[in-house]
Amino acid sequence: MVGRRVCRLAIRVSLLVCVLSASPIWAQSTNGASIGPCGLAIGKWASPKEACALVHKDDGVEAYQKYWEGVFITVKPRSIEFYESNCSVKTAKRQGFKCVLNLSCSSEGEQFARSQVIDIRDEATFRLPGKALPKRKWDSNQYSYCDPSSTDVDGTNPRHAEPKTSESPKVASDGPDRMSFEGIPPRRDLAFVLGNGWVIYGDGSIDADASKRLEAFLAANHVPERSQLNLNSPGGSLFGGMELGKVIRKYQLRTAVAAKNSSDSDMAPGGCFSACALAFLGGEFRYLSKGSRYGVHRFAFKNNSTSDGMDIAQIASAAVVQYLRDMEIDTKLFTLASSAGPSEIFEPTPSQLSELNVVNNGVTRPKWTVESISDGIYLKGERNTVFGINKFILTCQSKNVGLYIIFDPQNREQEVLRFTADYLVVDGVRARIDHARAFRSVKNGWINAGYTLTEGQLSAIANAKTVGVAMQPSAESPIFLGFDAMPVETGAAKMQGFIRACR
Repeated sequence: MVGRRVCRLAIRVSLLVCVLSASPIWAQSTNGASIGPCGLAIGKWASPKEACALVHKDDGVEAYQKYWEGVFITVKPRSIEFYESNCSVKTAKRQGFKCVLNLSCSSEGEQFARSQVIDIRDEATFRLPGKALPKRKWDSNQYSYCDPSSTDVDGTNPRHAEPKTSESPKVASDGPDRMSFEGIPPRRDLAFVLGNGWVIYGDGSIDADASKRLEAFLAANHVPERSQLNLNSPGGSLFGGMELGKVIRKYQLRTAVAAKNSSDSDMAPGGCFSACALAFLGGEFRYLSKGSRYGVHRFAFKNNSTSDGMDIAQIASAAVVQYLRDMEIDTKLFTLASSAGPSEIFEPTPSQLSELNVVNNGVTRPKWTVESISDGIYLKGERNTVFGINKFILTCQSKNVGLYIIFDPQNREQEVLRFTADYLVVDGVRARIDHARAFRSVKNGWINAGYTLTEGQLSAIANAKTVGVAMQPSAESPIFLGFDAMPVETGAAKMQGFIRACR
């Protein structure tokens, strides 16, 4: 036995992080690598400096996880308000990227059981020495990474869409592991609150018939529109991915990158690469769940160097660019994808995903248009959200600019009609306007309201970055219905020109 085999992990609630030892402490097991639950591997002769990173210290309670031919968790109080508990790990089970620990604990002579669920990818801190961390931003003040190639306690490596090493995932080809679909229907007792949408999981490689299987699944189960499809796939057929995306858009499904957690209905982090990255764009509302990964690459075909192969590549390139336009995605995504080789994966940053409109988190980009009616013209900003439609309209009649707004009250229209406080919201600044309200009514289930505006309010709107109208039950109410931050950027010139021309 060489030295003490200790690596401390600080845990608070569900956050698992690693605290460095003050001096080098070495760790080794009889088989050359100390393997803890859920594939947390220290590795042969790995020092804490190689295996761990200082990422967090919480106030109140410190917790340590010790590796010494087994795993033990000790919670040490830093205040007399806390009681000391000693816990040993009885079982450790890996479920996707979650680790479920069943603990046997004692505190002041009393024995009790408890469980701890951790996310081993974003919150675990072990990695095998000599391997680079994944190519993504690493904030050492919050968390570090574990090597996804490490094995579980029973020596297995659970199947998931992540690469088997810390390198970029390999591009998948069509094969027996084709994408399958399963769904969870809504709970009837919560339908009024959560709606009637299903949660569907699409897992596996995408082949040419994936879209047909999804459509058959939706029809067989009478899955309603606006249900959510969680994708977890290493890729597959390029054209199969685009066809799958078209079916997703046809049925107005929302998409997210996530995997099914076998223990319950909660989602686990997933991966969506290559052809899956195109299928994902079919969702009108698109989410990247915490810990999940999205990656693109340059597609390739067999015999790509021949004349026929080059023709196919040109046809495929045109098809991908047109598909991106149809899905209202910035075609710069195709340029970024082309920068990565066929066997490499480029993972855009969160800011890039937002700028390219790949991820919109339930809110589409507004469209600003100038339109006409029989007795005047109007400027309209319109967007769709998971909460329904939003419209911000400026009217021009007899050289007067008025405000007309429309939004979906989410089946609370009669309640909204009794609200007493209305606010114009410009760049986050709220101004009371219910006294200037000309009318408020319900049309086709949507709230419609009109207001007169002051010169000061028009000037603020003309130079705004975001606009909206919020309605509240009272001025003191903490909740509102409406919308308070519709971006004006793409309509700024039209906004200024319209107000100037009307006045």
